[in-house]
Amino acid sequence: GASRCMQEICQQQGKTYYEVSDVCAAVQLSQKLALPQERVVFSPGATSFGLFHNEFHRGDVFRECVENMNA
Repeated sequence: GASRCMQEICQQQGKTYYEVSDVCAAVQLSQKLALPQERVVFSPGATSFGLFHNEFHRGDVFRECVENMNA
């Protein structure tokens, strides 16, 4: 599937690949891995059919995860 392809591309490029269960897990992992001066860009690399109603819902879920990080 798409995630296997992404994993192979990352390995070929010498990049680390992480697979997470949901958007909030991705936000939490990025907070853990990023250094204080770094910025993280959220850019889904594959479709999320069935996980969200639409791209706006996906953005709302992401925003909620970010807002709850430091709550």
